[in-house]
Amino acid sequence: MTSDFLFISRGLLDNARYWCRGSWRRTRRHPVAAGDVPQDFIGICVASAPDPASDDYLIARLKELGLKQVRLDFSYASRGAHGERLLKRLLDESLRVCLHLVQPLAEVRALPAVTAQQRWQTFVAETLAAYGSRLEMVEIGSTCNRRRWSGYTPHKFMLSWQLAWTAARAQNVKLAGPNVTDFEPPYNIAILAALQRRGCLPAIHTNNLFVERAGEPEAFDHKILGRSLAGLLGCNLVRKAQLLKDIGLWAGVPITICSHVAWSLRRIARQLELVEEKQADYLARYICLAAAAGALERVYWGPLIGQREGLIDDGTSAYPDIPHVTYYGLSHGHPDSYRIRPAFHALQTCQRWLAGARFQRKIPTGSGLEIMEFSLAPEAAATRSGARLHVAWTTNGYSAETAACYAPELLDTLQAYTRSGQRLERVPAMINESPLYLILPAGTDGGAAPRPGIIPQARWAALPGTSYARLRHTEWDGFYLAQNAQQPFTPEPLLAVALEAAPAGRALPGTAVLLRDSRNRVWSIPAPQERNSRLIIKQFKPRGFWRRLLQRHQPNRAQRSWNGAQELLRRGLPTPQPRAFIYHQRQPRQMPSFYICRSFDNAWSLREACNAFRSGAVDFQSKAFTELFKELAAFLHKMHERGVFYRDLSAGNLLFRCAAESEIEFSLIDTARARFYPRPTSLPRRLSDLMRICHPLPWRGRQELLKIYMQLQERPLRLWMKIPFVYYDAKHLLKNGLKKLRGRAR
Repeated sequence: MTSDFLFISRGLLDNARYWCRGSWRRTRRHPVAAGDVPQDFIGICVASAPDPASDDYLIARLKELGLKQVRLDFSYASRGAHGERLLKRLLDESLRVCLHLVQPLAEVRALPAVTAQQRWQTFVAETLAAYGSRLEMVEIGSTCNRRRWSGYTPHKFMLSWQLAWTAARAQNVKLAGPNVTDFEPPYNIAILAALQRRGCLPAIHTNNLFVERAGEPEAFDHKILGRSLAGLLGCNLVRKAQLLKDIGLWAGVPITICSHVAWSLRRIARQLELVEEKQADYLARYICLAAAAGALERVYWGPLIGQREGLIDDGTSAYPDIPHVTYYGLSHGHPDSYRIRPAFHALQTCQRWLAGARFQRKIPTGSGLEIMEFSLAPEAAATRSGARLHVAWTTNGYSAETAACYAPELLDTLQAYTRSGQRLERVPAMINESPLYLILPAGTDGGAAPRPGIIPQARWAALPGTSYARLRHTEWDGFYLAQNAQQPFTPEPLLAVALEAAPAGRALPGTAVLLRDSRNRVWSIPAPQERNSRLIIKQFKPRGFWRRLLQRHQPNRAQRSWNGAQELLRRGLPTPQPRAFIYHQRQPRQMPSFYICRSFDNAWSLREACNAFRSGAVDFQSKAFTELFKELAAFLHKMHERGVFYRDLSAGNLLFRCAAESEIEFSLIDTARARFYPRPTSLPRRLSDLMRICHPLPWRGRQELLKIYMQLQERPLRLWMKIPFVYYDAKHLLKNGLKKLRGRAR
């Protein structure tokens, strides 16, 4: 305990010494300096399995990825077992192995007992004597700042390090460490300074540079100063990597690497639905930013095979008690049940284009759009028409038009590749959150337009098989779904129908069915190019002067409806598929605007079911109300957990359909007022939504639904939670009373 106290005291002084030095001020939130990306920049974390067939599978996948740099965790139980078998195989395949020697948790807890020290020293010495000369490096330290995972206190870690450092020096093996996990620079500073004083610094400074907690690779870390002040320091991936590099240089360690990083599917699933696609996006964006930052000599992505984080799904539900970042000692499952995820191909594409390239610059862009320019490696450029590569993407939920980023004459000459490395016939009309690789012709200088940016005030769901394009017609502007499930869509017939019926009082086409004509005009028409399908056209009439004045900084209502629907789809919440939004270019608020979506056919509104329940029915469309309430509560809970505050969740705005033996399928409509947050919705906002959707129900129905919902929330239903419902009832009672008085006055 005394040794730990002394370490912490010296660590505080070391931190003050580093931060007062001021060299960290040279770090930037965006890449600024050109530099070479090492040919061996990308590595992968691997693990063995009892079945020898898994070794063959693993080697084949490494060759498919084009990687020769691997990191293998090796512990006491690995000797004479499948872990050592895989180590020998990797070395026989002439792969560059970083051997991560891991002290078991029980052994760490036994320190500082002399016998535990002797076992660790013997293990390290014997392993290095057998394999040290064939290894690229040996890493010591295993999430040393996570005592619950590794068992290390400062004193125990320094003791283990000193023993391993002595053995590595005797074998002339390059030593890496200390393997601090996440971005917690006070630990890096304190540990490296302590090792410097003892004369046992590593040759390579290692850190597991996760950025999951920020939400996406480009985001500023809100865990440091909070969400409101996160932009003040601007601690994103680029700045974090540069800071870690600077700390290493300050301590006398010139090389810094990221020895393990991954993106958990479970963390992505907190807000988004297509978790594997998003994992692949994040991987590509992370690798590109890390390569451009110029601070890390290598990034080991891992694990290769795993249920929650792996590039390859192991086909099991197994997850170890100790996280893979601390000890990745076993690949679960069998090769027959393995499944390659999209992230595998994303890493393969990064290796293909970025390894050995030279980062040139970050193209100046507006917020939300990233374009990184590289000179391709000679072996890559020799087989391509150009030697320049642009990697372009947006942050989550945004899009940018390629025509706004590149000159028209250049667009026709670009070669485009997807995040997964597939060659596209033509450059897409839109750049979205999935990275796009663009090869520029030889001799092209620059290529990008001056400071391009995202499409302002618009949201987009980058769903597989869908693409969007701009819609222009005389004085009208907008965007539409250009392709859905690889099927192209032509908007001209739809546009003609909408604009023809735009003037007030104009009759609708003969095939149209008028659904509502009050504040807004809503009608349906047969969907062009689709049999047995209809589209809903919602015409928003111009608002009054004062409303337009108050909403002058907001997009028009058609675009707000589009944004709400797209954001719901991004978060895996059903809404009728948005097809287009159209507005007047010069007078977007004085002229009508149109939102067009697919019809949710053969459905009922929840209001109809609530009215039936109020009338004494025990079921609705062969569904018992108990079952309906359970599925409704689960749907609403999921919506709120994914950060949605709907604000207009009346029972008429939630549609559903089902057969007697099937699950209920919900769909949200009237999406213009919804708001979205990067964290679960707060309880007051949840109650605000619930009071609206429960309004048609009698109190016994509300009580039943709320009880189920609060059970999912894991909190009791309190008496005070009924206050919003009483308020909303009183508000409607007063509102209806005023309507009756006005009617009598007339």
